[in-house]
Amino acid sequence: MLGRREETTGLYERALEIARARGDEDKEGWILTHFGDLQCDLERPGDALRRYTEARAIYRQRGDKGAEIWLSAHVADAYRQLDRPEEAARVLTKSLEASRRRGDPAEIVWCQWHLALAYDQMGRYAEAEETLSPATEFHRHRGDQAGLATMLTILGDIHFHARRPALAREAYREALELVRSLDIPQRVAELEAALERASG
Repeated sequence: MLGRREETTGLYERALEIARARGDEDKEGWILTHFGDLQCDLERPGDALRRYTEARAIYRQRGDKGAEIWLSAHVADAYRQLDRPEEAARVLTKSLEASRRRGDPAEIVWCQWHLALAYDQMGRYAEAEETLSPATEFHRHRGDQAGLATMLTILGDIHFHARRPALAREAYREALELVRSLDIPQRVAELEAALERASG
């Protein structure tokens, strides 16, 4: 959060050593996943995918399908950063099918909104909006304001990329009201900038 990401690398490596020394595979998988996220933050998505592959091997060995589904969104984010959204969509479509078989609503929503991001990057805006819609309603129904703000921001981006600025502004404004009420300054600044772009 302080922007000292290079220093964070050493901390993740040490955390991995500790988890492995203790034989704590559950913690090891969690660390590997977030270590991968750090690599994405450092714009090293190839390194991120290697960490995610290590984490997936642990989850598969343990038969932890829920963790594997959770991980798939992180894998997809790395593929999107590599400008390979088709592979991101493939990973997420497979995980979404598994989630539906498991009948876990939160898991389904997790896959849906990440899949919407992949469709948006591919320029498949109608599919992105359709895929995101149930995830948006899920968060709205639960009263999860932070989650709803995230869904609305993604929706605004989809509309903006599809050259529907009026709809983009509508989504951004609602998201902005939510993050202001939650007092999240960084998100407020990001949404104010997005709203300005959509108004330009």
